[in-house]
This record gives sequence, C-alpha cells and structure tokens, in this order.
Amino acid sequence: MNQWTRHQRVGAGYVADDVQIGLLWTVTVDFGVTRQNFADRLDIRRLTLGEFTNHIYP
Repeated sequence: MNQWTRHQRVGAGYVADDVQIGLLWTVTVDFGVTRQNFADRLDIRRLTLGEFTNHIYP
C-alpha cells in the first residue's frame, strides 16, 4: 500500500482495521466545476481505481 501511495498524485490508498483496503479521492469544487471537468474527474477516478486494483491484486 505504501508503494502505491508514494507514487500517486491522486488516489492515496489505505488499510482499515488490518482487513479492508480503500482508496481516498479528493475533488475540489470550491470555485465551481464544468460538466466537462466533472466528467474528466470521474474518468480519472475510474482509471485510477482500475490501476489500484491491479496493483493490489496482480
């Protein structure tokens, strides 16, 4: 998990209760967000989640 998180700009991983794993995701919308920007964030989230899953369960 540390190896994954160390190399990520977004999507830090964590271990909860020594059993469950998770992926933290933060999106800032303080100054508004366009429909295209929101769609782009979701696409990046989808790609990151896939890479995370492949890293944890090769």
